[in-house]
Amino acid sequence: MLGKRKARWIELCELADIKGSDRCCLLCRICHEPVSLKSDTVTDENGKAVHEDCYVKEIISRRRTLQ
Repeated sequence: MLGKRKARWIELCELADIKGSDRCCLLCRICHEPVSLKSDTVTDENGKAVHEDCYVKEIISRRRTLQ
């Protein structure tokens, strides 16, 4: 039986229409949605895949809390 995280990963990959392809399905560490390796994917300070917009919002949020 698949774990809940693995099952969700498969579900999101199917929604992203990459099931059965040779591409790997990476999920954004912040929003947990699939990221495209061709467009808006960057990595955070720990090397995890994130959408550029998600990462920018997170950085801005961190700065606001520090002020």
